Amino acid sequence: MTTPLTNDRLIAEARQAIEQGRPQEARPLLERAARQDTRDPRPWLLLAGLAATPRERRAYLAQAKRLDVAAGRAAPAATRAAPTAAPPSPSARRDRRPLWAGLALLLLLLAAGSALAFHPAGRALLDGVIGPPDAADALPEATATVELAAGPTLAPATLPATAEALPSPTAPPAFPTKGVSGDGQPLPTWTPTALPTPTLAPTLTPSPTPLPPPTTEPVAVDPGALSARPPGVGDAERWIDVNLSTQTLVAYEGDTPVYNTLVSSGLPQWPTVTGQYRTYTKYESQTMNGYLLGYDYYLPDVPYVMYFFEDYAIHGTYWHSNFGSPMSHGCVNVSTPDAGWLFNWAPVGTVVNVHY
Repeated sequence: MTTPLTNDRLIAEARQAIEQGRPQEARPLLERAARQDTRDPRPWLLLAGLAATPRERRAYLAQAKRLDVAAGRAAPAATRAAPTAAPPSPSARRDRRPLWAGLALLLLLLAAGSALAFHPAGRALLDGVIGPPDAADALPEATATVELAAGPTLAPATLPATAEALPSPTAPPAFPTKGVSGDGQPLPTWTPTALPTPTLAPTLTPSPTPLPPPTTEPVAVDPGALSARPPGVGDAERWIDVNLSTQTLVAYEGDTPVYNTLVSSGLPQWPTVTGQYRTYTKYESQTMNGYLLGYDYYLPDVPYVMYFFEDYAIHGTYWHSNFGSPMSHGCVNVSTPDAGWLFNWAPVGTVVNVHY
């Protein structure tokens, strides 16, 4: 028949398992020692170091303290009753070692337990032994009952009314990063370029639309550049016609042309959209950052911007004067004076007819 292990042997093996990073083997040994000698506080101190939650840890420590105090009270009575008794065994002397020795051991165990708890591998190991913490552990508790499997239920341990605040791992701070290209290199420095107009969604507060000025006199326009009034446009309604074949823009009131100018539309790789649209917002000035769309340009203070479809706009241009030829990334470039006239003449909602 196998000889039962003494508490000293069980505790020694449990400590060895903890030191070697095998807490899943230490816990059953400590539970067995606690059931085998219900007066020994040492198993409870070691179990506190393996506790998964503050609530469980406080309960184990309270039980160890009660046993240690009870052993201190019982020692004088035993001495008076048997003054001539034989000297205590080494095991008994260890049972009555000062409380500070137990506390020192507890601090070491708590440090080891914290390392296991906060290290990912250690956390997974402890979860396999003691299971995930119960949701009730995060709520304020007045008392807790400590119970061992297949063993007697111990006295309730008094706990603080408020939950204990323990340090928890902190997520690394998030820092903004600069844009990089596909090969991991930083994007080039923004530099103004004589490329076509950037096409960006509006980012500034639209300026109030001024009242339309008095109707201007008809202007002479090449008959080849004239267009019929689109369906749905009123007899006296203001609208803008952009002819991509002739690179011209004509402003109409009804069927009467009142202003015309040359434009620069999108290059073949960035063509200007065609169709009938209405302007939906206007800006007296706007910075256009092509890097937001993957292009190599940065153009501050673009004047008199009128968006008519998504990020396509009619606007003034100060970085080139090659009007009459495609030059842009899709927008309709006009000179700054022409853009100013159109900006003040066309209210938001003006029809823009773009065609070849």
